[in-house]
Amino acid sequence: MPYRRITFEEIEQRYRELIRDFRAATDAAACMDVLRRRDALHADMTPMELCYVRHDMDVNDPFYAAEQAYYDEIGPRVSDLSSQMDALIVASPFRGELEEITGSLAMAMMEEGLRGSDSRLIPLATEENEILSRYNRLASNATVQWEGRAVKRNLMTPWTQSEDREVRRRAALAVSESWEAQRGELEALYGQLVDNRSRQEQVLGLKSYVELSYHRMYRIGYGPEEVSRGIDARRIRCSVAVSHAQRPGGRVNDGSKGKIPGFGLAESDRVHWNCVDAYSRKFWPSAVRFSVQQSYSFIHGFCISIHGDIRLRHVLRVL
Repeated sequence: MPYRRITFEEIEQRYRELIRDFRAATDAAACMDVLRRRDALHADMTPMELCYVRHDMDVNDPFYAAEQAYYDEIGPRVSDLSSQMDALIVASPFRGELEEITGSLAMAMMEEGLRGSDSRLIPLATEENEILSRYNRLASNATVQWEGRAVKRNLMTPWTQSEDREVRRRAALAVSESWEAQRGELEALYGQLVDNRSRQEQVLGLKSYVELSYHRMYRIGYGPEEVSRGIDARRIRCSVAVSHAQRPGGRVNDGSKGKIPGFGLAESDRVHWNCVDAYSRKFWPSAVRFSVQQSYSFIHGFCISIHGDIRLRHVLRVL
């Protein structure tokens, strides 16, 4: 697929036209015409996604590294334009008619997203993108010394999930040593990210970044209270998974491909960490470093998503 940079100037001009025409719309039909043009604009922004994919394939490619840096810079401003458009839509006098066409879910998600956006966040969001890109380069370039050769850390899965327990054990230790070698850089990036996201929540007057992340993930069906109840239930499930792992030849995720039965993949991550930690302490008392790998894996999840819970910084304190 051919790639061509789409510039902020192009996007801004088209968004300004959409905003102008939506304000001037005299009925729902005219509004829908503008929304269809917005969909066309999003389709024309595909090069941004293409760049993200190709940059992730090789973070050392100088061309796509430069393109990624450009999109990191303009991304927050593009998001702000999108939020301005969303604000017009949810406040439209034709909202009822638009909901009959698009459904109420779209409007509800727009409203939720607006609670986590603000033009004042643009400088912080730009800084956040730069931190995440540095983390991506650091994690992607990491290698593991494995059987006399250097293997990319993200290519160690065949050995960390081997049917042979001894191979899994050695692979886990090798991977954790790779993470440990980057401890200083990871902790520095993690600290910068926590500070950045703390300042974002303060700008919006929220209690924590967790609250902000709920808005940005469009959590319209449940909130922290429901999640808290779910965590209590998962603690019970976790004990069952640990018992399974303790059987001869048992593994925490046997047959589940990373999923604890009864939970979604995202929910299983937290359970999985607790289970593997207990598993490693029981079977590999001398391999405390294995918990380092699991902890940094959680930091990895924190860095690549906006669902970072600031409480995760305590993970580092106990290592």
